[in-house]
Amino acid sequence: MITEYDTVTREVRAKAKSMCSPERFEHILRVERLAKRLSSIHGIDSSGVGLAAVSHDMFRDQAEDELMRLAISFGIDMTEMERVAPVLLHGKVAALYLKEEYGVDGDVFQAVYWHVSGIPGMSTTGKILMISDIAEEGRDFSEALHIRETAEVDLEKTFVDVIRLKITWAVESDSLLLPETVWTWNELHGGASHVFN
Repeated sequence: MITEYDTVTREVRAKAKSMCSPERFEHILRVERLAKRLSSIHGIDSSGVGLAAVSHDMFRDQAEDELMRLAISFGIDMTEMERVAPVLLHGKVAALYLKEEYGVDGDVFQAVYWHVSGIPGMSTTGKILMISDIAEEGRDFSEALHIRETAEVDLEKTFVDVIRLKITWAVESDSLLLPETVWTWNELHGGASHVFN
């Protein structure tokens, strides 16, 4: 487990810039800014949160066959949904890249690995990442503004709002609803909880 993330963050930020479209990279930087601000407000170490933010979408613009290849090389046991929509793998691939290249584990690894869906037992770092991903300043829909505002006051309530929004989007757009998101919703509402690492 590494404790100093600043050097790794600089290297990963540069790699993300080389791998992503300009628009995607700007999104990553906005997520990093919001995540660091929220970590400061809530007394969380900003270096781990910053690393999670700069790495979360670094593989998001890779072609589907490349994501599948990387997932296989990292030993990811792909779900049927991930086989149908390989873009869902980008967080898991990024987390395993961080682990293999830099020894990143713990909360930062979990945050990046599960940021697409959420997971029961999500760390505070993971919650900040998911909140920042949906609510960074480039997001101009009304829910994003509401989430940005409430996140400064109550991370836990805001995380519930993020999971609700993910479920609502999936239903309204007739998209895949990931089981991990449902499990997270149920945990947040007192249902059975399974902690995943």
